[in-house]
Amino acid sequence: MSYHLNATAQFFQLIDSVDTLIDFALKEKNAGNTKNYDLFLNLAVVNLVTKFQVCVENGLEEFLYQLQNSDKTYQDLSINLRLHSLKYLLNQSNILPNKLEHSQRYNQQVLDKVSFELKSLHKICLNEAKIDHHFRFSTQFPMGKQGVNELIDLYKQINGENIFEKAALDKNKLNEILRRRHDIIHDDVSHQLTEIQVKEYKDFLFKVVKYIDSYLRQFIV
Repeated sequence: MSYHLNATAQFFQLIDSVDTLIDFALKEKNAGNTKNYDLFLNLAVVNLVTKFQVCVENGLEEFLYQLQNSDKTYQDLSINLRLHSLKYLLNQSNILPNKLEHSQRYNQQVLDKVSFELKSLHKICLNEAKIDHHFRFSTQFPMGKQGVNELIDLYKQINGENIFEKAALDKNKLNEILRRRHDIIHDDVSHQLTEIQVKEYKDFLFKVVKYIDSYLRQFIV
């Protein structure tokens, strides 16, 4: 089956490692090594969620690249995404307002750099201007925050809606899965999982990634 994003196809290829870890867990369970059984299942969850989060970030970066290299103009994008782009670019800028902070360093070169920066930003405000590589928005989870709310906020940039609002997907289930990884990695919590639960997590994230792929497709085609 073909998908819109390469990140989606790659995710489905890489999550086979989750099955490998489940198999290791079952071998430990059959050998009576409960501690190792729990260890491998927790590793399977960390592996699964990490690959999901990488898929989200790579997918958004790929989506951005497609927009930058399309024949679309800025009027084809939502006002929401254009303003998010301006906010992102202003926050990331090495020129504005840095170059204007020290008046003793003002010169023609500074003026030229600021002028170029302002023109690039203003272009996003022009309906007829073609989207180019200067257009950017956030494609990464905030540092240390990779939960369901941060996930929703990443996609809210596109047109202001909760991506999962109309989806037949359980937000609480998604939050539970993402929280598992956080607990294991950051709080050193070892959950009492079963291989059935981990397989259910894998199947659920499979559906989530597939839905996201379909969701993003509508803004390119």
